[in-house]
Amino acid sequence: MYQDNYSEYEFAIYNRKSSEADERQALSIESQQERNMKTAEYNGIKVKKENIINESKSAKKSRTRPAFNELMQNIKKGKIQGVIVWNIDRVSRNAGDAGTVIDLIDEERLKVVLTPTQPYRNVPSDKMMLAMMCTQAKMENDSKGESVKRGLVKKRKMGYPPHGSSPGYLNDQGEKGYRKMYADPDRFPIVKNILEMFLSGKYTANQLHNISVKELGLTSVPRKHTGGTPIGRTAFYNMIKNPIYAGFFYGKNDEGERTRYPLNKDIPRMISESQHQKILSILGRKGTQRPWTYKEDFPFKQFMQCAFCDGSITAEKKKQMYCFDCRKKSSIMKEESCRGCERNVHVIEKKTVTEKVYYHCANRNCNEKGSITESELVKNIKEDYEKTIAISPALKSWCLDKIDILELEDKKKGKQIEKVWYKQLEDEYQKKDRLLDLQIEGKLDESTYNKKMAQIQGKIETLEARTSLDGGSKLDTNKLEEQFELLTTFSDILENGTYQTQVDALSLMCSNLILKDKKVSITKPKALETISEGLYKAKQQNPVFEPGNYQACKGKTDALTSVCPSLLRGQGSNL
Repeated sequence: MYQDNYSEYEFAIYNRKSSEADERQALSIESQQERNMKTAEYNGIKVKKENIINESKSAKKSRTRPAFNELMQNIKKGKIQGVIVWNIDRVSRNAGDAGTVIDLIDEERLKVVLTPTQPYRNVPSDKMMLAMMCTQAKMENDSKGESVKRGLVKKRKMGYPPHGSSPGYLNDQGEKGYRKMYADPDRFPIVKNILEMFLSGKYTANQLHNISVKELGLTSVPRKHTGGTPIGRTAFYNMIKNPIYAGFFYGKNDEGERTRYPLNKDIPRMISESQHQKILSILGRKGTQRPWTYKEDFPFKQFMQCAFCDGSITAEKKKQMYCFDCRKKSSIMKEESCRGCERNVHVIEKKTVTEKVYYHCANRNCNEKGSITESELVKNIKEDYEKTIAISPALKSWCLDKIDILELEDKKKGKQIEKVWYKQLEDEYQKKDRLLDLQIEGKLDESTYNKKMAQIQGKIETLEARTSLDGGSKLDTNKLEEQFELLTTFSDILENGTYQTQVDALSLMCSNLILKDKKVSITKPKALETISEGLYKAKQQNPVFEPGNYQACKGKTDALTSVCPSLLRGQGSNL
């Protein structure tokens, strides 16, 4: 070890570990300090306790380490003339901080940087070596960064987000870098239910957060040291707007550009992409206009969207009076007198009063300038409903009678799929047993055994989650009955229902109402589109098939039996 006379200098010891997880570098600071104290003792240096500096910060970027920056300031002020470090890469892994240290040596403010192997002083060879060591540390850091980036991009291309799983999913225990995601048997149904409740339009995000915590018991994903606690408000908002539940996510590509990646096809989805876009619209994300707030309740507002700007639709109530004396119209929501004759509206006898609700785009700069009255809106929806999916009470009863057949078929399919999964699960358990036998016989080293065992265990957990979630029947007969009941009463609810019954009906019957050119087009949920297609095919196969006029009788029942598969094909629980 190199020795010199350092008794006239004031030294500081600088110990640093990066900001990685504590368990990965638990002894790093302690071991550095012990080694640096031995170096100081060997060279006859006494270091004051206040000059022993410990810091847990990354040195990848310059001027981001508070303790290091304070040390540099003390050197500039002449309080410190020498620094002891375990290795030069503890001082810097970036060009900025390395340049600062070399400049201080040039200016004779920093006399020496001392390591266990050699000193770095104000001589050309030492400064050149110091610059080379810092450059090498930076190169190692950059190389690691590039390797990590390549690994992250590769994992994104495989369809797996390279971060902790979102609520509703879990990561398996496979090899690091190749870990996959699967449905969390505890949280998946809860999160899916929450998203469907939000899409129904009956609840605000704040109300749903309270329901999730207090009634549904939703907790954050458990990690090694965190998680498993009631989900916070911010985390809840991030969850409901997360695109991963619709089957995609965003991340950087090889060029560092933000790119959309599809979720791996083996991971189950909770909602469709159109439903995800609707959630963003409801929340008023960037690019959409937040709806205006009124005291009145307008049932159609939360289901409508502008065709031009994808913004929210707002509504306002207008009350107008027509005066027969001066033949002028006046708004009597805000004014007390007639615009023409200026008399108080309450003393005018010859008048007519009309009250209308108008729906229009909330974005003042949108090209969609027109509005539609609520009566016109109801008329649009009724015409579409009666033309495509309206059915008579008798036909509703006939359809529900056939549901038992579908339920049996659905259970049969579910059992077949479950049987395949159980066979795969049994195969994985056998592989696990054979692997254990090989390890006991000494034919596998511990590293290979751990790697293969982790892969098998990951597959086992995925299959166990599948069998617990997807086995058996998926047909919800109660929901089907509710849906068919609505198909017979929807028109009456639109005209005469209360605010809440209208909202409940619209949440089931309309995926979206799109306002364009003062008219509304209707986007139906997938299940209703299936029913609409089934009714159309039924009419094509049997011209006498008229749902609105159909009355059950033996002759027509026989004719309708042939179209049953067309009418009810594809029905499931998610109506």
